[in-house]
Amino acid sequence: MTENRFPLSLASVILLVVLRVAVGWHFFYEGLWKYKEPAFSAEPYFRAAKGPFAETFRGQIPDIDGRVRLETLMGPADEAESAAQASPDWQGYVDRAAAHYGYSEEQKKQANEFLVARFEQAQRYVADNRKDVDEYLYELERLKTNESDPLFRDVPFQQKRLYDKRTELSGKVEPWLKEIARIQQKLGSDLDGLGASESKSQAPAPAAKSPLDTVNRMTIWLTLGVGFCLMVGLFTRPACLVGAGFLALVVAVMPAIPNIYPPSHPSVGHALYINKEVIEMLVLLFMSTTAVGRWGGLDFILYHKVYRPLFGRKST
Repeated sequence: MTENRFPLSLASVILLVVLRVAVGWHFFYEGLWKYKEPAFSAEPYFRAAKGPFAETFRGQIPDIDGRVRLETLMGPADEAESAAQASPDWQGYVDRAAAHYGYSEEQKKQANEFLVARFEQAQRYVADNRKDVDEYLYELERLKTNESDPLFRDVPFQQKRLYDKRTELSGKVEPWLKEIARIQQKLGSDLDGLGASESKSQAPAPAAKSPLDTVNRMTIWLTLGVGFCLMVGLFTRPACLVGAGFLALVVAVMPAIPNIYPPSHPSVGHALYINKEVIEMLVLLFMSTTAVGRWGGLDFILYHKVYRPLFGRKST
C-alpha cells in the first residue's frame, strides 16, 4: 500500500467541500437568473468583446451592424416582391407561419400580399432616411477598413478612436433597426391573424432561431448543470472541467491584457492578466484533480457502489 505523501487535514477537506459548494452555487445562481430573465442574451457581452478574439465573438451576432438589413431595403420599389421573397429575414416570417398554421393556397397568396406590403413600408422608411443611411454605410466601410489595418488596430490611441467610432455608428443605426424590427413584428401579427382563426394552434408562429439563440440556451443549461453537479458532488471532475472551459471562453471575450481598448470598467476592479474569472477557472481545475466530490457528495456513492466493484480500488 502506497503511503500518501501529501495528506490533507480534516480542516482542508471541509474547506474544499465548502469551496466546491460555493463555486457550484455561483454557477447555479447565474444560470437560474438567466433562465428566469426573459430578455437574457449574450449579445451585449459579445458586442463588447475585445482582444485577439473579438471579431470571432462579435461574429456570433447576426448582421451586427445592420448592413444586410438596410441594403436589402434599398432596392427599387418595383422589385420589392422579389427582394422580400429572396430575403430569409423577411420570407422566413411567411414560411414559419405557413408551416405553423397550415395555410391554404388562398391564405398563402394573402400572406405574400402582407409580406410585400410590410416590405414596401420598410423600404419607404429607409428611403426617407436614405441620405443618412448612405453616409452610415460609407462610414461603416471606412471603419472596417481601419480595423483591419495594423497601424490602427495595434496602436492604443487609435484603438480608442476606432472604439468611439463604432459606438457612434451603433447609436446611429439603432433607431433604424428598431423601426425595421417593429414593421417585421407587424408582419408577424398580420400572419398570425390570418391563420389563427382556422387553426387548432392558438400559439403564435415561432420566431426565427439564430446561432446566438443556441449560445444563449447552452449558456443557461451549462451553468445550471455545472452548478448543480458541484453543489451535490455529482460527476464533480467532469463538471469542474466543463466549468473551467466555459470560464476560459468568458476570459477570451474580455481578457485582462494591456494595450487593448476599452479598458475594464472600474466597478469590476483592476486586473492585469489575472482577473476573477481566471482565478475561478484555476480553482475548478484544481478541484478536478482532487476527490472533493466524494467528500460529502454523491460521487461517494458512485465510487463505492459502482467504480470500485467494477474496477477495483485505485489511488486518487
